[in-house]
Amino acid sequence: GPCEPCPPGEASSHVGAAACSVCAEGSFCPGAASPPLACPQNATSPPRSATAADCVCKRGYHPASAEGLGCSVREIEWRVFDLEMLEDAAPVRHTLFEVVALGTGNFTWTVSLRGGNASIFRQSPMQAEQHPGEGSPSGVVAYAAAPVALLPNANGETTWEVVLTDPSYLGGPPPVTRRKVATIRVVPVNDAPSFSFALPQARLRTTQDAGAASFPLAVGISAGPLDEAWQRLSFSIRQVGGA
Repeated sequence: GPCEPCPPGEASSHVGAAACSVCAEGSFCPGAASPPLACPQNATSPPRSATAADCVCKRGYHPASAEGLGCSVREIEWRVFDLEMLEDAAPVRHTLFEVVALGTGNFTWTVSLRGGNASIFRQSPMQAEQHPGEGSPSGVVAYAAAPVALLPNANGETTWEVVLTDPSYLGGPPPVTRRKVATIRVVPVNDAPSFSFALPQARLRTTQDAGAASFPLAVGISAGPLDEAWQRLSFSIRQVGGA
């Protein structure tokens, strides 16, 4: 009898074939006399697909346009944050980086010291923890925050390299690694000098007409912590009572 056209989702292997076969994965078959049509690059479809709308981007790829024509890699969009704090400041929780758009849908990250002296910290960005950004008003999908705590009288500038890796998947895009640098600067503070009076209650007793006399005024003089030992101190004395 006469040949019947293949239904949508099926196609014949060649003109005059006795039967239709199920449209293979990664293609779609409109039916009738149309041969199987391949999905756009980096897209796939389930068996027996009938239209291009059945083609979806493979894991790790995203529609290249609003019309859904083709699929491409969407890189991670992210930003790092610098921090400046004063010497001896109280511990703070510093957001090291934010991710505002994912690539494959997942990522891994590391943070390491790139420059400076990490020994000024009691807790440093290397102890950062990742958190989901659910409910963030700025649309952040994930972020990492670190408790930054300083050792006493410590200051200086450090740089930290943050490395984000967008992993690969079977049949997906290759892994992508991106690097950014964040700076944490601890501004030195001039600590107050200290001293003690050499005499009890800072009192000197002498007699009338005794003539000139000298006596120790201060002991235990310190310009501050060790990093300020180079400073030279000066004294001034003024009369605040008596005749």
